[in-house]
Amino acid sequence: MITSPNLITTTEAVQPTQPKHNPFINTNNTVFITYHDESIEVVGVGHAPAMAIYENLSAEAFSGFSQTLTKMCTRIKFSPPVIWASISDLNKLLMSFPSPRITEDFVHSFQSYAHYAHCNFFQNIKRILTQWHDLALPGVDPEAIELLRLLRPPAPLRPAGSKVQSDDPNEGWYTNEEHDLLIRTLWQDLEKGISPLDKSTLCLLSAQYGRRPAQFARLKIKDLQELGETQGVKGRRIAFPAAKERGVAFREGAPEVHPIANELWDLCQQVAKKTIAELTALTGINFTKEQELELPLFSYGNLQRRVAMVKKYERTLEFIYSSRLLHCFGSSTTQAIRRDGFGTKITSERTGEILLENAYRNRYTRTWQLARAGVPMAQLQFWLGHKTSKALHVYYKDHAETARMLRPIDPYMNPIVRAFTGPIRDEVQDRTYGNDGKISRISLNGRESTNLGGCGERTFCAAGIPVACYHCPHFEPWLDGPHHQVLDMLIEKEKRHNLIPTVGSGRNVLVTVDYEREKEAVIEVIRRCEMRKLMLEDQKNG
Repeated sequence: MITSPNLITTTEAVQPTQPKHNPFINTNNTVFITYHDESIEVVGVGHAPAMAIYENLSAEAFSGFSQTLTKMCTRIKFSPPVIWASISDLNKLLMSFPSPRITEDFVHSFQSYAHYAHCNFFQNIKRILTQWHDLALPGVDPEAIELLRLLRPPAPLRPAGSKVQSDDPNEGWYTNEEHDLLIRTLWQDLEKGISPLDKSTLCLLSAQYGRRPAQFARLKIKDLQELGETQGVKGRRIAFPAAKERGVAFREGAPEVHPIANELWDLCQQVAKKTIAELTALTGINFTKEQELELPLFSYGNLQRRVAMVKKYERTLEFIYSSRLLHCFGSSTTQAIRRDGFGTKITSERTGEILLENAYRNRYTRTWQLARAGVPMAQLQFWLGHKTSKALHVYYKDHAETARMLRPIDPYMNPIVRAFTGPIRDEVQDRTYGNDGKISRISLNGRESTNLGGCGERTFCAAGIPVACYHCPHFEPWLDGPHHQVLDMLIEKEKRHNLIPTVGSGRNVLVTVDYEREKEAVIEVIRRCEMRKLMLEDQKNG
């Protein structure tokens, strides 16, 4: 492999200049990045692969790219994971379509590639290329951006809300039994010492509140509140930081405040004491009460590594241990909620296999439970922290659950569902001609004397004449047709089929023949014919 002249071999010498902090403003808005031999590290997230970026971009284009990253790192609307994803996906694209700069042909290649990539790939690439061009930095052709702005993201493989509505036992909501068993298992594992305190508390909070992993990772001790009132909530409460507000810095969005039960409150207080003790041991600092409130609530993961990052990058913060870098990684939180590597596993009542646990399923389940309990959509929107109710309709359109609820009234609905809906014909001249211009005749046993009616669509049908006709909307029963004979035939066939089987009868004793559906349809035709006859009689008598 030929070494690119762009390859950066040191970490400290050529990384983009980080902005200067105002020492009187305790800000967490800046994202730190460092350049390595084969990657670009987004501090607090991880190393994004960058070998294809180093090898393919020209020196001029790489300069524009690195300056773009520096600007993105100082703008609060770009979170560390977003910047990491943009770097990683651009590297992936350059690996498949090498180019020294961003050209129109490169954008065409991107458009084709995006259809086979993950769902966020299109936006990740468009974001960084648009920023790059808007900053008037070298490396991006104007024609490329003109084309890029015209492109629309590929249609998702699955529509939004499909997991919620799928009724899939491995990806949708838990049943009430599964959810109850999950919570019971979490408490039992905690009491028996099977699961650690902090991760057990995290899982219980997730099962109760259904928040996103990033919201748990961003929690500080000060988010456990007891005095005063926040957003109309008094008493013991927990304020979850916002996670998906666009253009909002770390923990600067509107919090989502919820009451907290005494049992969970006590657990959170124990977790807070554990975190304070661990940080005191690692730093040698006896924190003041005010400083303790600024510390993260959870300390799982490699806390020692995070302390080292804070000391290296946050020297300008007024209180460096309030840094976002001290908080658990979102990926660690996701794994903890899945209970990867710890805890007693649960068997799903639906699949008979180990229950798949994750934060999304907790969120779906709690939201669905509230929707089924009759919580109005406006209240559910507030509970979830959504700005609009657009995403909530899927929780109120549960077709599988509706079917389960309607099952008990099935016997009462059947007569309505199975009822005949076609027209009754009085005279031959009123009857509809078939599609070949002829009047169709439907008879019992093929005899003209037993004509039952006609078909308003065709002169031939293989759908089980004549019994099936009574369910068909195209069937036009004749007023004087022998419909009673059809009913008698069905009753006789049902009796004959359901007799006690005798030797040589050939009857399958495991099958019970039921003609209720057919009988109800014929009875409806008979009833309507009788009503029509009475009406005609009244008209005749004046």
